[in-house]
Amino acid sequence: MNESQSQFDQRLRRLDHKHKAMARGRESVMRPDGLIMTAPLAARSRGPIRPVVILIVALFLFKAILIVNVGEATYKQRVLELRHGNLIEHAGAVVMQLDPISDFIALQLRPYLR
Repeated sequence: MNESQSQFDQRLRRLDHKHKAMARGRESVMRPDGLIMTAPLAARSRGPIRPVVILIVALFLFKAILIVNVGEATYKQRVLELRHGNLIEHAGAVVMQLDPISDFIALQLRPYLR
C-alpha cells in the first residue's frame, strides 16, 4: 500500500509541475502517428538584456535632448567643466561626452524641439 501511495504522489507532483509549466505557455504538435501532444513552451532566458538596452537608448536620447536644448558648444563646455571635478563628476563627464550617436539623434530632433 505504501509503494502505490508513493507512486501516486510522484504522478501528482509531475502533473502539478507540468500544469504550472503550461500556465506560462504551451504548444501543440502532431506526432507522426497523428496523436496531438501538448507540451509546455521552453523557458526563455530572463536575462537583463532588455532593461540594459532600454537604459542605453534612454541615455542617448537624454544626451541628444540636452545637446538640442543648450547647444553643442555649451554642452561641450559643461562636459569639459565636469572633467575637472571630483571622481564622480569625472565619471559623469566620460558618460556624457559627445558621441556620434547622440549627435545624430540631436540632429534629427532639432526641428521638433526648437
